[in-house]
Amino acid sequence: MPRKIVFQFLILAIIGILPTLRITNSYANNSLKQQMVKENGKVPKDGYVPQRGFVPDGGTAIAIAIAVLIPIYGQSVVDDEMPFTATLVQDTWVVVGNIKGMVGGVAEVDISKKMVLSCV
Repeated sequence: MPRKIVFQFLILAIIGILPTLRITNSYANNSLKQQMVKENGKVPKDGYVPQRGFVPDGGTAIAIAIAVLIPIYGQSVVDDEMPFTATLVQDTWVVVGNIKGMVGGVAEVDISKKMVLSCV
C-alpha cells in the first residue's frame, strides 16, 4: 500500500513539473526576451515594457480612463463628462472629465505610463 501512495505522489509531482519545464523552454526560445537578456544582462522579471511605456499618448490614456470609469459610474455618467482631456505631468497622465452644467466635481483618473494610479 505505501508503494502505491509513493508512486501516485511521483506521478503527480512529474505532472506538476512538466508545465514548468515547457514554460521555461518557451522562454528560452523567445527571441525578443533573449535580446533583452543580452542587452540588459539579466532576465526581465516584470516582462516587456515598451520604451515609450504602455500609455504613450493622451488618446491611449483617455481610452484606459473611460474603460476604468464605466464600471464605476456607468456609461451615461461617463458620456455626460465627454470630452475627456489628458495632460502629461512628468510620467503620469491626468485624465479629467468635462463639466457641462454639472454641480460638483468631474471624474479624474491618474495613469502612469505603466499602470493606473488612482481614480476619483
